[in-house]
Amino acid sequence: MRVDELARDVGISKRTLYEQFRTKEDMARKALARRLERLRGGVDRLVATGGDESDQLREVMLLICRVYAKAQPAFHQDLESTPSLTELVAASRRDSFSKIEAVIRSGIDNGRFRADLDPRLVQRSLVAAVEGVLRPEILAEDGVTLDHAFQAILDLILNGLSRPV
Repeated sequence: MRVDELARDVGISKRTLYEQFRTKEDMARKALARRLERLRGGVDRLVATGGDESDQLREVMLLICRVYAKAQPAFHQDLESTPSLTELVAASRRDSFSKIEAVIRSGIDNGRFRADLDPRLVQRSLVAAVEGVLRPEILAEDGVTLDHAFQAILDLILNGLSRPV
């Protein structure tokens, strides 16, 4: 990750960054923490609206996908080489996944989703499907947009493969 990208993410000049932070890792950690906190706030707002759990699930997953899709390749390289950044992302993922699981559980409790489903397994299946298909190289190969691929995955998971009878 470049310093000018970090400066843009936190909304200050590069010079101010160097005055405030000792290392590039400190800068990256602050920028990442800020981005992940905005994501958490967005997920919390969507879940707090209540209503149809299918809609909540779509909105929460789409928000998460859009945030992670904005990450530059250099960011992913930094994650691989910087354990403190990796832990921030892992903690954010755990938090988001528990909220997704809670939405699924609520849908089961309210009779909108099948009662025989394991919420944790559904959450893991959903995340695995999204992560497997929404990689940039897969999207480019198939010539589809992030939103289109995401909607297709959610439609398949929420509505199944069989035609309505």
